[in-house]
Amino acid sequence: IDMVGFTATCASLRPSQVLHVLHDVWCLMDSAIIAYNNPSSRQSISSEADKATDIRSMPRRTSLRGRPHEVFKMDTVGDAYIVAGVVRDPTDDHCNSLAFDFLDLAETIMRVIQHYSAKGAHGLEPGHVQVRSGLALGPVSMGLLGLLQPRFHMYGKAM
Repeated sequence: IDMVGFTATCASLRPSQVLHVLHDVWCLMDSAIIAYNNPSSRQSISSEADKATDIRSMPRRTSLRGRPHEVFKMDTVGDAYIVAGVVRDPTDDHCNSLAFDFLDLAETIMRVIQHYSAKGAHGLEPGHVQVRSGLALGPVSMGLLGLLQPRFHMYGKAM
C-alpha cells in the first residue's frame, strides 16, 4: 500500500509535517491489521486529526469461513507500507482465500484513510491523502539479516 502523489506532497510540506502524516497513516494501517487479526476485539484508531475512530464500526464484508492465515506489517519503505500474510494450514484454495481477505483489508484501510483525509490534517487540503494497493502472491523466504541493526526481510517473486 502506498500514498498517491507522495513526492509532490513532500515538496509542499515541511519535513515535520510529512513525518506527522506518515505516522498517522501508518498508525491507522497498523490498527486495521490489529483489528483484522483479532476480529472479536474492538480496536480504536487514533491519530492527530481523529482521536477516536472505531474501525470495527465501519461497514465491512466479513468472511464466514474464518481465517486460516494471519497478516502482519512487513516493512515501510518511503511511503510504502508492506503487508505479508502467513498461511498456517495450506488448503487447495488458500491463495484465493488469502487474496480475498487481503482485498477486504485493503478496502478497510482505504476507507479509514479516506475518513482521515477528509479532516485535512497537518496542512493538507481535505481529501489530499489517498492510498493505492497492490497484491502479489507466491512463496517467499524470510529471515533476520545483517549484524548491525539486523532487519527482517522477505525475498521471492512475490516481493
